[in-house]
Amino acid sequence: MCLQCLTDSYDICEIFSGWLLARAQKSYEDKESKSWLKGQLALIRMNDPDIIFSVEPIKDPAFYLNETEAEKYYDENELGMDKFDEISHLVYTINNEMKCNPIVGYKLVSAAITNGYDFKQMNFEFWLMQKMAEAVERYDKKER
Repeated sequence: MCLQCLTDSYDICEIFSGWLLARAQKSYEDKESKSWLKGQLALIRMNDPDIIFSVEPIKDPAFYLNETEAEKYYDENELGMDKFDEISHLVYTINNEMKCNPIVGYKLVSAAITNGYDFKQMNFEFWLMQKMAEAVERYDKKER
């Protein structure tokens, strides 16, 4: 049985062409294969998650600012550096969890590029966390 069935997951959205962002509603733990715990997000192409995230993504308040504006935001905002540190820690965790088959990674980054990611402008994990946080926020608003 696939992990989506075992965890009673629900789709948040098709985050990129061919990639679903989903959340587990029940935990499934297996020492010999993938475990997907209640509440965790995952990126899925088909049946089983390709990448499971142990952290909840948050939006970066300076994401859509240019570099100068973002630096100014973090310098002038009293909680700016605390937020930046929190975001950096989450991105570090996401980066470690994205260790995957090279073909899966290639397909994910390729889909992201066709959906607006520019590798010359931004770190992939920062960009992905922002997009996941925005998708979760849209889903949560729609469900209320």
